[in-house]
Amino acid sequence: MKRRNKYRKHIVRVGESYMTVKDWMRENPGEFTHISGTPTSFQIGDVLVKLGYGKREEHLMVIYS
Repeated sequence: MKRRNKYRKHIVRVGESYMTVKDWMRENPGEFTHISGTPTSFQIGDVLVKLGYGKREEHLMVIYS
């Protein structure tokens, strides 16, 4: 039986704290008007990178800072 891969958590560093990319999206809805429907974590990450955030991929999470 195949095991399902775990999904990595996508988080954003904001100042000295962290939040999920979905929470960041909810606080910044104007950045997503070009996306039809609800953006995926990867689409939110693309927006963050275009805004100048760095992206670090680890085994269990993706961190934007």
